[in-house]
Amino acid sequence: MTWIKLMINDGEYFIECKNPNKDHWAVTRGGAVLNNDDLEFEYEPIPSARTNDFIGRTRFNLEEAKALLQRYIDGQ
Repeated sequence: MTWIKLMINDGEYFIECKNPNKDHWAVTRGGAVLNNDDLEFEYEPIPSARTNDFIGRTRFNLEEAKALLQRYIDGQ
């Protein structure tokens, strides 16, 4: 469940709070999330199919999420 959603670039990207109890934020575009492995968007599976590896490469604190998105935008 998303509790907070920040719109970036007129809605092209969002930074969403995916788990407020753990300060887990994700950079999203459509049904995909940005990963920190190779700065690529990947499909976000349903919650029961999300592995610990997936969570580790696609969830960040808010400052990390903003910085990751900026790196992605700067690299485009």
